[in-house]
Amino acid sequence: SGFYITHISHQNMILTASYIPWIFLVVDKFFSTKKMFYALVAILLMSQQIFAGYAQIAFITWIFVTLYVVYDVWVEREDRVRSTVLRTLVMGVLIGGALALSAIQVIPTSELINRTARKSGLSPAENIQYSYPIKHFKTMLDPFALGSPKDGTYPHYNLSLIHISG
Repeated sequence: SGFYITHISHQNMILTASYIPWIFLVVDKFFSTKKMFYALVAILLMSQQIFAGYAQIAFITWIFVTLYVVYDVWVEREDRVRSTVLRTLVMGVLIGGALALSAIQVIPTSELINRTARKSGLSPAENIQYSYPIKHFKTMLDPFALGSPKDGTYPHYNLSLIHISG
């Protein structure tokens, strides 16, 4: 997809994003079959997503998987409120299990955050510095709509950024 093409130089981002369809599949299988095997595989895949090295995508994946699970309740269930609460709690357990399984990386990373230059957070301009530009959405359908990294015709990412200056 266009996402992978535009981030071809960010291998950890591609690896982390490659777990997204598998996590959706396994979580959906777990909630439809109630087999513990799928829950364990979901925990394993979520932890591997953390180990892949791009925590933002892992976090976004977990949010959207949880939203998908809640949406599925509202589409197919009679007892919506109770099922929503139950499924949200189960997703919390799955995510907690993934964090526990990957604690060997999560704990040292959380300790190192206080020793970085960004420990006080980022400014609004820094937060949107690498936002996905609107014109790049067409690459979701045609990865080479804006050019190709192979022959150097794809626009440099920094040229399409909007900088906020005060």
